[in-house]
Amino acid sequence: MKIRRYLTVALLSASLIGLELIWTRIFSAEFYYTFSFLILSLAIMGLGLGSLSLRLFPRLSNEKYLSSFIALAALFSLISPVAIFELNLDFATLFTEIKTVFKFLLSILLLSSSFFFGGMSLALLFKANSQNIPRLYMADLLGAGICVLGAIILMNSAGTQSATFLISVPMIISALLATGKKYLAPAPIILFVFLIGQAGTLLESKREERVPVIYT
Repeated sequence: MKIRRYLTVALLSASLIGLELIWTRIFSAEFYYTFSFLILSLAIMGLGLGSLSLRLFPRLSNEKYLSSFIALAALFSLISPVAIFELNLDFATLFTEIKTVFKFLLSILLLSSSFFFGGMSLALLFKANSQNIPRLYMADLLGAGICVLGAIILMNSAGTQSATFLISVPMIISALLATGKKYLAPAPIILFVFLIGQAGTLLESKREERVPVIYT
């Protein structure tokens, strides 16, 4: 049981740090370079708010919800990139069109959701296993550290679009390993299978190029 908890923490942390790296790369390139700072800020905010929510709403501090929290984090990690590309943000009109402002706020909500539920999951694991905090932190650091290198290799080998979905796999496995009721655990698996084959078309900006594209 302890090994399962350590694996759950390591896999969850691996996906969360991987999301930061891959989302930074794809969104800053496809939309605007300030996404680099936005993703980092939303990751920190989401993780913090997720942890704080357990403090504000003690009823959520029950391990029976753990698998569902991680599954929700995985679902939003798959849905959010597709939704952002569908919104087709135009930062040039951010201060001139109210529609763009709402799109931007929705983007912030979507991009922080994975980290929010991830923060809830990590906080719940740390709280429920406080006697093993040093080992849990070690699992957290190992998972995150390995995935820093793994995410870069994944982007350069499989391509950034495919890596955007593949990086959710450790989190999906984590949801299956976690304790609690697994009502939502199959949902990200189904969504992943549906999305991975269409990564190249779903994660592409809708814009007219001034000259023919010869390489991407």
